[in-house]
Amino acid sequence: MDNEVTPPQQMSRGESSLKGSAQTDFGPEGYKPMFSACIEEEVRRFRQLFDLIPDYLYVIDWDARFRLANKAVGEAHGWEVADVVGRLYSEVDKDEKQAAMILSRCRETMIKKVPRLTEEMPFRRSDGVEQTLRLYEVPFEDPITREPMLLGLAVDITAQKRLEAELLERKKLQRDLQVARDIQQGLLPNDIPVCCGFEIAGWSEPAEQTGGDYYDWIPLPDGRTLITLADVTGHGLGPAIIMAGCRAYARAIFRRHATLSECFARLNQLLSEELTNGRFVTFAAAALDTQRGVVELLSAGHGPQFHYLVERNDIAMYDSDGPPLGVLPDMRFNAGKSVKLQIGEALAIVSDGLYEVFNKRGEMFGVDRLAQIIKASARKVPSEVIASLRNAVAEFSATTSYTDDMTVVVIKRGPRS
Repeated sequence: MDNEVTPPQQMSRGESSLKGSAQTDFGPEGYKPMFSACIEEEVRRFRQLFDLIPDYLYVIDWDARFRLANKAVGEAHGWEVADVVGRLYSEVDKDEKQAAMILSRCRETMIKKVPRLTEEMPFRRSDGVEQTLRLYEVPFEDPITREPMLLGLAVDITAQKRLEAELLERKKLQRDLQVARDIQQGLLPNDIPVCCGFEIAGWSEPAEQTGGDYYDWIPLPDGRTLITLADVTGHGLGPAIIMAGCRAYARAIFRRHATLSECFARLNQLLSEELTNGRFVTFAAAALDTQRGVVELLSAGHGPQFHYLVERNDIAMYDSDGPPLGVLPDMRFNAGKSVKLQIGEALAIVSDGLYEVFNKRGEMFGVDRLAQIIKASARKVPSEVIASLRNAVAEFSATTSYTDDMTVVVIKRGPRS
């Protein structure tokens, strides 16, 4: 019949109902290329990350063959990393003794099956650089073959160990300097000399743990008391050693010779033989005669000295009498000044570290400001005068850390007891 409908043909399995369309295979075999590409990309990324690790990271099997190594391992042995994997460790490390030691450790760790940490292990790179490594070793088994393996991570701690050694050396130096400081401070007078009608005080502070300043008092054969103050150029351990020698020379010389000028000449001669590299010593000595109330004052490159005059309520300053000690070996010194101290008057001998202090504006404390402080505090006892000077310098500079040693001695005449 003309109006009869013909049934559609049955399509076979897998035939597309869309004619002309491309057919796609979504079966297991069709996914392999895609999976392979993804795995290769992940391996590439892992390899990049692996090679960015600066430490030595590797895997070694029971036969001591590299199964895995990062770029740092290759560089340490002078190989391309691609040439390291698959080779025996003994082929890669040309230092036979070092290779044998490392392989013995690897085998021992794999046998014991216990992770191992070596805090310090010496290692020599192929370029001759010596390193100290911290080595982490983790034994494991290949999950398929059950073959013993070793994962190793070696961290270069050379810089850390060097820093630790430097810190230890610095601590030792600090201890040694503290001992030197204690010894030097022990050379300063412990007791205040008993001088009838006079009060004396002294103070010294090195810029570093040791310094080149010192003060001393020495009983003289004629019954006078000698007050000395010296300043060796520079500060630190070198000047401290010179200071100790100068003190020993001075004590021996002043107890033997009759006049200050003779003592200065002999001390200058000895120091000239000892000092080198432009070093010298400024030196001031005040021989106190308590019976007459007179101070014989002589200075070699050291000044000014500050004399508080009670009647004028003013300060007289005395300059140096000659060059520093140790500069001219044959220098002869004239007799010093004879300074009469009236009741209530004071004589201050200071090192330049006190008045050559600068503040944050670059201004120097200066001798005039120092003289004003001495004048303002002159009615106090010597120890309080020194305290006033220290406080004024600290307030001016706004610091307690100074670039030069500071020393001061104050002699004051009071009522005769």
